[in-house]
Amino acid sequence: NPYTFWKMPVSKEDGKIKYLDEDQLQRIINHDCHCIERLERVRDQFIFSCCTGLRISDVQKLMVKEIRQNEHGEYYLNTIQKKTKRPVYIPLFDLAVEIYHKYRETPEAEITGRLFARRAESNTNAYLQEIAVLCKIDIPLHFHVARHTCATFLLSNGVRLEVVKEIMGHRSIKSTEIYARLLKSKLHEEIRNVKFRALKKKPEDKGEDGEGEGSEG
Repeated sequence: NPYTFWKMPVSKEDGKIKYLDEDQLQRIINHDCHCIERLERVRDQFIFSCCTGLRISDVQKLMVKEIRQNEHGEYYLNTIQKKTKRPVYIPLFDLAVEIYHKYRETPEAEITGRLFARRAESNTNAYLQEIAVLCKIDIPLHFHVARHTCATFLLSNGVRLEVVKEIMGHRSIKSTEIYARLLKSKLHEEIRNVKFRALKKKPEDKGEDGEGEGSEG
């Protein structure tokens, strides 16, 4: 069979990449999920991925002991990516540290050593769709959106491409450049949507004789 070892190539066009802007991400962070525990846990895992760029497989296998502090008291995680088998060293945002402290001493963490309880990806994505509706987010929300959000957030805040490559665990910087090209196209889109009312050329004032202001006739 000539198709035995052939796989349909996956499109990585910029337009296919979905990510949250800062306003959408903030809505998810601020949403109160305490009354529904399953949504709260999935929301926290999603936010943790937005802060670290970890895939769902790496988030769910992350061990509590893989998060440490350096000599300055700064938190970081050091783990091996499940998909690529590559080690990643990721400094943690304060928000990720808060989530770490929230879950590191749960009964599940004490028994399994993992920071987060494991859950089927299909269920996780279904719960994320519920969160999207509650937070009025109109893009198809699945867990991998968190990884895209992390990369675009870092680049848009001035983190160098080479640093983002290491955090994301990309083998080639070409994979990271996809996000940089995406941001450039987004810039043009934003500029097109701006209404330059203040920069429009104003009509010259006309005198009684119909000439422009300041004319000597």
